[in-house]
This record gives sequence, C-alpha cells and structure tokens, in this order.
Amino acid sequence: MTGQREVPPITRFLAEQLATAHWFDQRRTRQALGWEPSVTLEEGFARLADSYAAASATAASATATAATTAASAVASAPRAQPPADGPRPDQLQA
Repeated sequence: MTGQREVPPITRFLAEQLATAHWFDQRRTRQALGWEPSVTLEEGFARLADSYAAASATAASATATAATTAASAVASAPRAQPPADGPRPDQLQA
C-alpha cells in the first residue's frame, strides 16, 4: 500500500446521480407528522449566505490582524549585534 487513496471510478450511474437534482414531495410526510417548517427555503438560503459572509469577513479580519502582528513583531525584534570585542565580519579573512 502506497498510502495514497485510490480514486473511485465514475460510473454512468454515479454520473447520472451527480447530475440529477433530487427533490422530494414532502406533502404526505408533513401531513402525517403535522409539521411545517418555521423557515422558508428563501429565508434559509438568505441566512446561510449571511452566515458565510460573516465568517469570511471574520476570517479575513483575523488573517489581516495576524499579518500585522507578525510584521510588527519582526520590525520590533532586536537586531543581532556582533560582539564588541570581536572582529567585524568585513575584517574576517576567508
């Protein structure tokens, strides 16, 4: 075993299933259970879009903050200084 997963073959059945929209009539189920959704599909999709947008904005803000913090840390880090009693690098012979 090489540690790599084999890619499953794409069969005609799988291709058809992936290309087909699967919508089911829920009328009998709703009637049997006495249930109605509290949120419409349109409202649900709008909430989902808002949630993704908020998460993206939060992630972008966190990334920008991390980059600024890292750049600040690098800029304020103490610079290495040669020893006061030793030769400078330009005085060393190869």
